[in-house]
Amino acid sequence: MSKADAGERTGKSRSAIAISVLILLSGLVGISTLPTATALVTGDLGITEEISPVPDRFYTSYSSIELAVQLTNLDNQASTDRILEWYACEGVKIVSQCISDSDKNGQNTITSMAAGEIRDHVFTGGGLVDWGANDTYTILYRFAEGDSQGGNDILIYQFNLTTQFVDFEISDENPIDQIPNLAEDGNDIILNSNTDYNLTITFDFNSCGTCSVDATIGWELY
Repeated sequence: MSKADAGERTGKSRSAIAISVLILLSGLVGISTLPTATALVTGDLGITEEISPVPDRFYTSYSSIELAVQLTNLDNQASTDRILEWYACEGVKIVSQCISDSDKNGQNTITSMAAGEIRDHVFTGGGLVDWGANDTYTILYRFAEGDSQGGNDILIYQFNLTTQFVDFEISDENPIDQIPNLAEDGNDIILNSNTDYNLTITFDFNSCGTCSVDATIGWELY
């Protein structure tokens, strides 16, 4: 073998080694830039029911809306402390859109819950206020870190904010209880025929300043 042949083969070997090193380094760089997944925590703490706002309900945009959900520890052991977040977004949004481009957001720490415990959680901070809003909104509740059952770690739905708001709210009540001096027969109250009685009820009314209201209210004996 000539010196020229030996030099040529040595050069090729060195080139092959250099290329191998470059490929190896490129692979290491690629591995270092892979995205990391959100950490999982143990247990199964779920967002099991919406409380407020009520899905699809209309709310005035000139007052605060309470933010609240029901939480349930579905595991057989006590949960660890968890961060519960909320996001409010104008329009109908999917999870990723609402998280990345929310109009309002906040979070609370959920302290440990016993196995099987059900807790109604109301967020601190004064609720949701978006003065003058007039649109459908998306509300998203989620735990910052997922657990073994990720399907119940997120709750998302829509409600409505409006500047033209009129709302009557009447709780269950018996107006006959407000009539004084009625005769009784055992546990039964007696109403006389051909007699006028004044019936009083209590209700809450909320309206925008420029809204006109024409409402009719009635009663029924049964």
